[in-house]
Amino acid sequence: MRVLRSELVKLRRRGMYIGLALMVGLGGGVSPLLSIVAASRIAASKDRGPRVRLILTTASLRAPDGLGKLVSGGATLVGVVALVLFAMSFASEFSHGTLRNLLVREPHRLRLFFGKLAGMAVFVSIGVIAAAALSVIVSYAMAPTHNIATSAWTFAPVGAALGRVLLTTLGWGVLATTLAVIVRSPAPAIGVGVVYVLLVDPIIVAAWSTGGRWLPGQLLEAVAQGGTTQVSLLRASIVVAVYCAVLLAAGAGIFARRDVAS
Repeated sequence: MRVLRSELVKLRRRGMYIGLALMVGLGGGVSPLLSIVAASRIAASKDRGPRVRLILTTASLRAPDGLGKLVSGGATLVGVVALVLFAMSFASEFSHGTLRNLLVREPHRLRLFFGKLAGMAVFVSIGVIAAAALSVIVSYAMAPTHNIATSAWTFAPVGAALGRVLLTTLGWGVLATTLAVIVRSPAPAIGVGVVYVLLVDPIIVAAWSTGGRWLPGQLLEAVAQGGTTQVSLLRASIVVAVYCAVLLAAGAGIFARRDVAS
């Protein structure tokens, strides 16, 4: 608990608050707005050729779980911001030379590692919940202006979507934590993570038809969306849990054994 409280105090910095605001703005404001606008424009367009690829359609948005789909639609954006925040929190301890001071106060490295991880999880969870709340507000405000009825919407799918987005976000945080412990510098850890999410994962999927069943980025997205045509929610959740367990074990092992030179 001491490590957790200490980490929550350290997170009260302007940079972290800016990251949290960015998470809320992108995941809760921009994402549902773009989804609604894109779905309505494609529905009104005469071009329905194969080059048009939508995750959400106006028909799906009018369904009872339409609001839940809009809430979970920003999972990738929220996850990318969470990846940056986790990487900054852990890697900066190495690059700024503050890890030695932390180990003086808390010599049990695994306790320190998981305490910092828990503190980041609490901090990021606040952003995910705030993003979901903003997404609901934006969706109700914008959907009627684009001929998308909201009368059928129910809130039960919103709670399920929030839980899935939260788990997905923490999954990206585990990946970022392991990268940060390995490279020990914020910029490379963030760069590798973001490039993988935005470039490497989609490129591999384009070349490997069944990659969505195995690649962590695709599986995390599948968890957020409640499953896809290629992989069920149960399978995606199990494989993601295995990935996270392996990454946590690797990150904790490196953190516990690596020498601190500064």
